[in-house]
Amino acid sequence: MLKKLFTFIKNNLLLLIIIIAGVSVNLPAINGQFLSWDDDIQITKNTLVTDFKLSAIPKIFQSYCAGMYQPLATLSFGLEYKFGQGSPLVHHLDSLILHGLNIFLVYYLSLLLFRKKNIALASAGLFAIWPTQIETVSWISARSTLLASVFSLASLIYYLKYLRQQANKYYIFAVLLFVASLLSKISSAGLPLLWFLIDYLEGRKISLKLFLEKIPLLVLSAGAAQIAVLARKNVGTLIFSFYTPINKIGLILFSAGRQLIKTVWPFGAIAYYEHPVDHNDNLYWFAWLEALLPILTIIYGFIKRSNKLIIFCLGWFFINIALSIQLAPYITIAGADRYNYLAALGVWWLIIIFLDRQKLKIGKLYKIIFLIIFIIALFYESIDVSSSWKNNLNLWQRVLDYNPASGMALLNKAQAEYDQNDTFFAFEDVGLATALGSNLAEAWNLQGIILMTKFNRNFEALQSFNKAVIKSDKNYIYIFNRGLALANLKQYQAALNDFSTAKKLFGSKSQPSELSAICYSQGIAYYQLKSYALAIKSFRESINNNKENKDSWYYLGLSLNKLNSKTGCQEVIKAKELDFDVDEKIIKTICQ
Repeated sequence: MLKKLFTFIKNNLLLLIIIIAGVSVNLPAINGQFLSWDDDIQITKNTLVTDFKLSAIPKIFQSYCAGMYQPLATLSFGLEYKFGQGSPLVHHLDSLILHGLNIFLVYYLSLLLFRKKNIALASAGLFAIWPTQIETVSWISARSTLLASVFSLASLIYYLKYLRQQANKYYIFAVLLFVASLLSKISSAGLPLLWFLIDYLEGRKISLKLFLEKIPLLVLSAGAAQIAVLARKNVGTLIFSFYTPINKIGLILFSAGRQLIKTVWPFGAIAYYEHPVDHNDNLYWFAWLEALLPILTIIYGFIKRSNKLIIFCLGWFFINIALSIQLAPYITIAGADRYNYLAALGVWWLIIIFLDRQKLKIGKLYKIIFLIIFIIALFYESIDVSSSWKNNLNLWQRVLDYNPASGMALLNKAQAEYDQNDTFFAFEDVGLATALGSNLAEAWNLQGIILMTKFNRNFEALQSFNKAVIKSDKNYIYIFNRGLALANLKQYQAALNDFSTAKKLFGSKSQPSELSAICYSQGIAYYQLKSYALAIKSFRESINNNKENKDSWYYLGLSLNKLNSKTGCQEVIKAKELDFDVDEKIIKTICQ
């Protein structure tokens, strides 16, 4: 047994080193925090994860998360959260394991496709340590991409085995793995096209059987596309309909062009790439130059259409990237590094195969020196990128290092500073965000919160909340916060109008503690207006949504006592039991 193990290690030593390297460059983020960049939505504020039970699994498969249908990713989060007792470390460790598995699958698929070990090792090496791969591994919320990649690569491997061995069991495995990839991430719907692409590389002739094999996958892909649309509608995803048709096309091409560049020059990877548009929402001239890249690449492919390897490699890139860059009408950012996780393989294969076939007149020593420098540069950059994913401040500071005028980055950095009680810096950064990104309603909302809660400047806070509401008049949080500012200014009737509107907009959302807070604030406004019967109704509604709301228990007791001097004692005592700081004189007065 040990002899077989040593033989395996000896024969696959380079591959093992590559896998270890791929894991190592992501280690700086392993002790990182949950981030406010989707980790809260997908994990820490997702009750399907935080309150995970086996009985909740059917609900997970019936639910959307952050505008996506990814039940297997959510299931993995739930299991990790339960067994790791809420520690992000467990999530990070599983992501490293999945990345290591993907490195091995890339190696194995490359070996099957091109039948050369050096090409397979080089492909796995680039896949392991390329800086743009870091986001997918170090960011917990990118789990769907990692899982989908595992199942997609495994599906393609089994499909190749099916073609070469004509064993039906491999076809069944390939289809089942495709289903698993869809349940991890809907963008895997493009996988049937990769099956066709492998048919082309393998030299299969067009036949009825060739198309019949793909029917189950195409049906599943069509269903997945419908689910994706429903998931987007479920959260009202921002669309880019305000752009002109020509600028929409330009943004799609620009995103693809940016990904092409990143597969060759990966330095400067950040978490957020803004749309390269001016104040009139027109693309800058330099963005059009990048938008030309995919067009020129396709033209090159057409010219070289007789070369199967070129068509296969370019086809791999564009098929994988097409759904990942969120084609119309859902583009909200100018691409993301995780979109290129598998797509980049197409470009790397092309470059590696080209170099493998060239007899470069360079000494072996110079090749080794260049390779060492190249690997060190990739390692340094990847480790630097991974470090930025440790916490919110690092993440958004890196974005600002490369794009100081990013309103979104300033907003998120300000939020991180506010969460850490760095009030001065938070106020400074959110002020810059409102100036540079005036369309960011959340920036005006955060500015209002800081003005209201930290500086007691309620009139200025009210102005900020007004701007947030104008920009997003269906957001119950902004309206609720404006109501709080109005209440602080003793404009209780106006505050009640906002609280009532916030309750209506809140609807049937599954955050009862938030509804409890709205009802409590509504009750306070009624109490100040001496409408005690309505105040009692609001406080009771608040308690029904959160039994631990000690403030509501206290003011419910006071309101009851105002209507009837013989009532309210039980409620005030309950507030005291919940650690509300009740004045003993009040208890004696009410409970006499």
